[in-house]
Amino acid sequence: MRKHLALVVCFGMVFALFAGVNAEAKKKKQKVKTMPCIYTFYWPENSSMEGGYLDCKGVPLNPSGYYVAAPENFKYGSHITIKETGNWRDGHTYEVVDRGSRIVTFEGEDGRTWCHIDILVHDSSCAPKSGKLIGEIEFVEGK
Repeated sequence: MRKHLALVVCFGMVFALFAGVNAEAKKKKQKVKTMPCIYTFYWPENSSMEGGYLDCKGVPLNPSGYYVAAPENFKYGSHITIKETGNWRDGHTYEVVDRGSRIVTFEGEDGRTWCHIDILVHDSSCAPKSGKLIGEIEFVEGK
């Protein structure tokens, strides 16, 4: 009985993590927005490119979780959902835990506001060969 209960609790936690930003927003009656996005990848490494082993608040980076570096207009601890990349990451929700000097929002050539998100992975072998993905980000504005 305890094994079944543990399995149900574990499944429930995983389901809640992947339910996405949309479910959270509906519950709180908040508006979900989307924005075109460039995704790049980073990993814990003490180099000028990767920036070290700690996030922007001094907490050790955990590449086993679903975490990203996002621009300042996304609050630390808020959540974003990756969409439209054609990659297995589509539909997964990530927590904002870091910043970066090149992680910004910007006006694209198409006149829309774009976002640059850096996805935390274990090492360079976990990133696509191209080094980046193009897609969309789904988020609750002001979170």
